[in-house]
Amino acid sequence: MKKFWKSILLLVVIVGGIGTYYVQSAIATNSLPDVTIETVEGDESLIEPLVFEGLVSHDENEEQFLLSQGETLYNGDLSFVERFEGVHNMTLNRLRQGYRDFMRGVDYLYRNVYEDNQRLILVNVNESYSAYGVEDIELEVNMLNKGTEKSETYTMEIDSEQRINFYNIADVQYSDGKVIVLTDLSERYQDGSKPGITELIFDIQSGELVSQETIISFDQLEQDNIDQRISQLGESVLYAPSEYVVFRKSQYEIVRNEQADSLTEEMIENELLAYNVKTGEIEQLEIPQNENSDVRYFDGSNLYFEKTKDGENFLSVYNIAEQDFQKDVPIGSDSHPYPYILVNAGYIYMLNQEENHLNVISVDTNKSVYKGEIKVKDEAEMNIYKMSFE
Repeated sequence: MKKFWKSILLLVVIVGGIGTYYVQSAIATNSLPDVTIETVEGDESLIEPLVFEGLVSHDENEEQFLLSQGETLYNGDLSFVERFEGVHNMTLNRLRQGYRDFMRGVDYLYRNVYEDNQRLILVNVNESYSAYGVEDIELEVNMLNKGTEKSETYTMEIDSEQRINFYNIADVQYSDGKVIVLTDLSERYQDGSKPGITELIFDIQSGELVSQETIISFDQLEQDNIDQRISQLGESVLYAPSEYVVFRKSQYEIVRNEQADSLTEEMIENELLAYNVKTGEIEQLEIPQNENSDVRYFDGSNLYFEKTKDGENFLSVYNIAEQDFQKDVPIGSDSHPYPYILVNAGYIYMLNQEENHLNVISVDTNKSVYKGEIKVKDEAEMNIYKMSFE
């Protein structure tokens, strides 16, 4: 017993320190005011899925907060486990609460999830690593029928003729009884490597992988002076059904400036490629080169380009199916900017972080359908630094 007394004492000190910290944190949190959204006009249901993250300072106390569904949650309200996992993954928290059995053991969500009114799909990658890269790749598809509350799990082994440097899930979609998984990978060859996007189609009825195909790639391998990139345009709601998934395929030449002893990049290829979820076809978007790089937002069907004219700011809406610009939506002026913007389901959500004003505009009508103001009580100071969908 004597030889363990130092370890026991250290454990007591650690546990006591943690307990003291949480007691002090809880006391400080109780003195912090609630954050609320006051509706000025419009349809409040449009903002129900919104989550705001920020910082409140009051009476020498400063704490991060989260505002969701009209409730304020401070970091001090969280358990140790919740803090360790990350308070702000509200999608994960929402799915855990709604589908506890199906979500048991799930601690990570990004692009590996799909959700609509009927089903919830999670795709996990099981793989091993060696000196040669990624090996023994297996995809695990978990699907929940929300109506029957029944779930199924399917696994599929992924074959590759080349060695793999890395293998990640880029997107998960569902169409006509099939789960579509797009993966982002880098293939290794004897003389080099190159990135690519593969399409995996899994048929639910047969329980089999029915198609595996590389849909985006480069003709040549990367070289010492050539950098190849394939990046995905992100939606405001990563788990939502989409008509299209859009990728940017680009190549850069690395040029050395001998006089300045520095390296610079010169773009030699820049394409926007749209994957049609229903047909599986890849379409190159014919967008003028000067506007190609300025795309700011994507909602699964439209691209949004930011433009300024005579001090007024607009989002120019490009419809992928029509491959044409449809309209310009006003989003404020230089004197009243909306620096934080999300797009989803035909609406543009705009937050003025200086005045904490929230404005929702219909893309169809160009008119505001909701206006509100985020307020904090007791003359506290507040800074909102993030807006997202639950």
